[in-house]
Amino acid sequence: MAWLAPLADAVVSLTLYRGITARDGHPATMLVAGPERRVRWLVDRYFASEPARERLGHVPAWRLARTLKRMKSAADVTVVRVSRVTADRLGAGDDYLPVPDWIGMRIDAPFDLAAIARRSHSVADDMRRARRAGWIAEVSHRVADFTSFYRDMYVPFVRARHRTEGLVRPARRLRRVFRRGGILWVGSDGMRVAGAIVAPIGDVLDVVAIGTAGGDLGWRKAGALGAVYAAMIEHARSEGCSVIDLHGSRPSLEDGLTRYKRKWGASVYDRADVPTTTLVRWDRMSPAVVEFLSSSPLLFRDGGGLSALAVCDDGDNPTRTCERLQLPGLSRMIVLTRAPGPRPAASGNLRAAPLRGRRIRSAGAHCARQRLKERRRMCGIAGMAFRDPARAPDSATLRRMADILRHRGPDGDGFHVAPGIGFAFRRLAIIDLATGDQPIANEDGTVVVVCNGEIYNHVELRTRLAAAGHRFRTASDVETIVHLYEEHGDRFVDHLRGMFAIALWDAPRRRLLLARDRFGIKPLYYAVTDGALVFGSEQKAILASGAVTPEPDLEGMRQLLTHSRTVTPRTIVRGIDKLAPGCMLAWSCGSMATSRYWDVSFPARDAYETRPDREWAEGLREKLAESVRLHLRSDVPVGAWLSGGIDSSSVAALMAATVADPVKTFTMRTEDPAFDELHDKRALDDFPEFRLEGHRVLCGPDDFGLLPQAIWHTEGQVLGSIATGQLRVARASAEHVKVVMCGEGADEMLGGYSWYPTLPLLEPLFMLPRAARQWIARLPPIRRRWPGAAGTIAGPRAMDFERYSRSISHLATQSAAARLFSAEVLDALSRDAPSPEAPPPPPGFDAWHPFARMQYFDIRHRLGDGVVLTLDAATMAHSVEARVPFLDHELVAFCARIPPRVKMRHLREKYVLRRAMERVLPREIAWRRKSPMRAPYDPWRGRVLPAFAREELSEARLREAGYFDAGKVAAALRLHRGDGENLEHALSAVLGLQLWDRMFRRGRLDLVRP
Repeated sequence: MAWLAPLADAVVSLTLYRGITARDGHPATMLVAGPERRVRWLVDRYFASEPARERLGHVPAWRLARTLKRMKSAADVTVVRVSRVTADRLGAGDDYLPVPDWIGMRIDAPFDLAAIARRSHSVADDMRRARRAGWIAEVSHRVADFTSFYRDMYVPFVRARHRTEGLVRPARRLRRVFRRGGILWVGSDGMRVAGAIVAPIGDVLDVVAIGTAGGDLGWRKAGALGAVYAAMIEHARSEGCSVIDLHGSRPSLEDGLTRYKRKWGASVYDRADVPTTTLVRWDRMSPAVVEFLSSSPLLFRDGGGLSALAVCDDGDNPTRTCERLQLPGLSRMIVLTRAPGPRPAASGNLRAAPLRGRRIRSAGAHCARQRLKERRRMCGIAGMAFRDPARAPDSATLRRMADILRHRGPDGDGFHVAPGIGFAFRRLAIIDLATGDQPIANEDGTVVVVCNGEIYNHVELRTRLAAAGHRFRTASDVETIVHLYEEHGDRFVDHLRGMFAIALWDAPRRRLLLARDRFGIKPLYYAVTDGALVFGSEQKAILASGAVTPEPDLEGMRQLLTHSRTVTPRTIVRGIDKLAPGCMLAWSCGSMATSRYWDVSFPARDAYETRPDREWAEGLREKLAESVRLHLRSDVPVGAWLSGGIDSSSVAALMAATVADPVKTFTMRTEDPAFDELHDKRALDDFPEFRLEGHRVLCGPDDFGLLPQAIWHTEGQVLGSIATGQLRVARASAEHVKVVMCGEGADEMLGGYSWYPTLPLLEPLFMLPRAARQWIARLPPIRRRWPGAAGTIAGPRAMDFERYSRSISHLATQSAAARLFSAEVLDALSRDAPSPEAPPPPPGFDAWHPFARMQYFDIRHRLGDGVVLTLDAATMAHSVEARVPFLDHELVAFCARIPPRVKMRHLREKYVLRRAMERVLPREIAWRRKSPMRAPYDPWRGRVLPAFAREELSEARLREAGYFDAGKVAAALRLHRGDGENLEHALSAVLGLQLWDRMFRRGRLDLVRP
């Protein structure tokens, strides 16, 4: 039992080993703290022969950290075997690598032997040898057979293969599994040449031990083990299993992980629920330490995933070493190369260099923590495609487009130019590495891709693609996109799990594909002009190309005043469109087509599953925990934003339960209680049991000065005042982390906005006569809280509810445009035929529950056009990557199946999430009312506006821009300040558009600090 584990650490033994290393014969020492038997395999592999052993005594667990710190220079390598509780007290994250104690491999269905043999020549050879030898498989349940297998096959095989007794498992442990299953033998004519202990448990076939007759490794070369694996697959199919779990692989990568198990398409994983752990530390990169890593590459826990660490021998190609050890299931591979030249003395430091010969100056434990093999990077992308194949963008144009995106990727750039196409890429490397740069191409260079974002399931995708015969040249998650396209064509996006904006060029077909993730977490804009398609992560990149001039889109401006955001595909710039979330654009020889590859769908009103609330809550917690683990795949520590509510607190709590180190959190606070969402309340980082390192970000009215920066980065598409608070928090976060997790998306997925509890009152409201509804619409509370809904409530009954749900979910102010626009703009708008603000809803929409229909509008419009757009702009302005676990599409699909009665109960929004997290979070947080992250001030009431705001709202500037009537704007400001009507959003939109005109149309960037 895990809670008993600390009792074993009450007193920890200390043992010092001295001997000659197995690799190069250098003298070396190893200090072992804890039971020696459990780490004996490391000792045996490190030393050439039996080392001298010195018992140093025992030390109480509470003094272990101090003792080891005092003995820091006593050994080249320190190995600690303690409980996880003691390991946490030891501060292992600072000096030690947490090495998993239990590593396994999984082979997933379908189990098709012929397909496996086709993609692996060695598997085919093994199966041919087995057929020639006449080997057949059988399953035995006799106890005598277990004894024979353990004594004559398993024990000698482990000794011969691993050259140590430390990896031999006790018979009593294997016997327990044998009783649930049996022994799978392979042989012929009564002679058994190999076998394995297997047990079907549910849909998993457990394989806990394997061996050959007499431990003879010659049987392995003869294909006996391959025949055993083939028999396992047939046995798993007959037992109805969908997974084969290959137990027993220890933390050394060379103990089978790169041999037979790899070619069967297995992936590596870590069972993290064992109560004990092994920690490894070295204090100087001496030759002895390098030899230790050379002989025993290590797997170690790293956040929510597994990483590998190894040393490349002198003269070896680091890339080949990495490819040899790289396995499906690893989040990162770290390869240290020995520095060229004469080998230093044993007492000196040995420098470690990452791939491609670039050196790092650090040594010792810090070298081990360097992220030398990059997995992901955030970035900005841009490019141009031409109808005429003879045309290509010049390098200066691509350079301008890349430079304007420097804040998204300050660490470097990349370009691809070919007939008819040009890609530009700005990167923000999570680590310092020169591999995996984009654009990335396939083997023959016919498919080229650039991607902004993260593919969280790239490890699993890489496994499948490698098994299908695709060859990978980098460890980048983006390379999986190239091979997915080769495998599945345009449907490659169906297999991606993450956030992304992708541009893919298919050279043989002269075809460009643009794709955006399902919720629009990553932005992507495009413009079609003069026989070319221009695209970019931001509109600024398209404008920098010179293909589009920054002329205002009046309909986009009207949408901003009406909805507080532009509605996809509109932007503020005429000719530039947003690619809708979940959509793909195909451009080929001047023809363009847009298609939707994903959309959220809800059951019909009477088709929801009937389950107890507890089951829905448990399912939601499991799905959210899985999403958090996926989003934790990172090369650097990941922080979290806290708003005090249940959304961000749930994410932070699940992060803390997953990672070993304390999670850094960032919470916005203000001295004004009226705007402080946590006034007299505790946030999650106030509870010490969650081990959160809380940072408070103090905001106030002075942050209104950040509005020009907010408009610059959001490009005028949302209310800049909403983004100023997030800009402040992002700036503070950038000083500590490069990745943050946020709670955005929960309100849309689970109906968390303030208007959802009004739904039970809404349907009876439409049963009233129209005169009664007109009287209700005129009530001051209705007009102030939901100004856009008043007209809809009072309107005709037909389609009333749909218009109400649209207006209330957008907080619209329908009359704001007519009250503030100039006569010229109103005249231009009246001449243009009004375009639909949104595409029609999906089939079956009318059969959905009204709650689901409101959710659909919020997910499709409020989320992509406002919430995540603002989040991306604010975080990328400071080169911070924001991740949103609630917006995992598999989690969203589960949430869509939850009945509305479980999402909201007794007018309490997100009821199911509160039930799911009430045993994880403190009750006062789990059941706290919603506390959104917002700008901590009202700039329009009771204070003097900053100089830039007064200038932009002056009559001269309003007349220069020509969008608004100065008299109307002044009247609206007086009305708002006099509590006549809440026009904060409309006034903020006016100021934002004036700033947009100043910066984008007139090129005056004096208010934007670099």
